[in-house]
Amino acid sequence: MRKNIKKFVLIGILALIGSALYIEIKRSHKPLLQESSDRNGNSTIRNPTSYNRKLSTGIGDPVTDFINAYKTPVEFYGKVVDQHGDAVGGASIKILPVNNAFGTSDSSSDFEIASDAKGLFSVRNMRALSIGIEVQKVGYLTLGDWGLEKPASSRSIDFGLSDSKGKRFKDPTNPTLFTLHKIGPVEPLVYVNERNWRLAVDGMPRKIALDSEKGVGSHQIEFRFLSGWNKLPMDNEINSKRYDWSLEAHIPGGGFLKNGSDYNSEAPEAGYLEPIKIEYAATMPKEQWKRSKSERYFVKFADGTHGRIRFDIDGSSDMSPLSMTSWLNLKPGSRNLASSIKDATEMRDE
Repeated sequence: MRKNIKKFVLIGILALIGSALYIEIKRSHKPLLQESSDRNGNSTIRNPTSYNRKLSTGIGDPVTDFINAYKTPVEFYGKVVDQHGDAVGGASIKILPVNNAFGTSDSSSDFEIASDAKGLFSVRNMRALSIGIEVQKVGYLTLGDWGLEKPASSRSIDFGLSDSKGKRFKDPTNPTLFTLHKIGPVEPLVYVNERNWRLAVDGMPRKIALDSEKGVGSHQIEFRFLSGWNKLPMDNEINSKRYDWSLEAHIPGGGFLKNGSDYNSEAPEAGYLEPIKIEYAATMPKEQWKRSKSERYFVKFADGTHGRIRFDIDGSSDMSPLSMTSWLNLKPGSRNLASSIKDATEMRDE
C-alpha cells in the first residue's frame, strides 16, 4: 500500500509543480526575466519584483504551497466493524503517513494503534498530506477494495492541498468505517489456487477433480467446451468478430448453486442444479455478447461433501481457456467452506 501511495505522490509532485508554474507564467503574459540596459550601459533585470514574486519561497508560491501541504494537521476518526455492522474491538490499525514532499520508501513514521471496545480509533497530533490506513485482526478476513463508497479494510485518506477534503473526516460522531469479515471456525480444506486447464474446443468432455492440484480424485466436475473462435479468418478484425461458444458443467449426483461473493463461506443446504451452462451465440446483439465470463458457485457432490469454485472461461482460447480456484471440504455433511488463506479470499463481487 505504501509503495502505491508513494508512486502516486511522486507523479502528483511533478504534475502539480509543473502546472502551477505554467499557470503563473501564462497569467502574467510576460517573461520572468527581461533584460535592459541602464544609462551607463550595464545590463539589468527589468521588473525584478514580478520575478521574485513568482519564484520566491514566499506566501502564495505554488511550489511552497505544495510542500507545505505535507504539513497539514491531521484529525481523523474511524470505526472498525464486521460484515454485520457490529463493532470490532482490539483490531490492529496500521497508520502510514505521507509526510515527505519528495516521498521516499522510508517507513520510520509508520505506527500502529488499536480499536477500542466500540471499534473506535482516532489519529491526531500529526501532520501529513495523506495517510494510509490498514486494519486487520486474527479471525477476520480483510476486504481489499478501496473507496469510501464500498466496504473496505484499507483506505487512503487525503488531507493536504484542499482543506475541504479533510473536513469530512474530523467529525467524531460520524467516523469513517473499516470493515473486516468474521469467518468463524475454519475447517481443513483442499485448496487449489487458480490453475489453468486445457479443454478441447469441440465439446469433448474433461473431468477435473477438486481433490488435488493435478485435478485427480473422486470429487470430479465434467466440463464440455465449444468454441468457433479458431474457425474465424485470422485477420486484423478478428478481435471485433462474434462467434458461437459455450461451457457446460456436470456433477453426477450433485450440482451447482450461484455464490455472490468469496466471503460467502457456508454452502446452502438445498437449491443445487445440474448441469450449468454458459452460452454466447454469434447472433446475439453486440452489447450482450461476451468473449469471456467469470462465475462463482457452491458445489455439492454425491457423497454429501461440499466445495466452492471460482472460474474464468475465455471463449477465444484454444489452449487453456479455463482458469479455476477451488475449495473442498472432505467432511461429508459439513457445509463450512471458510478459509484463512489470504490469496483465496480476495473479494471479487460483480
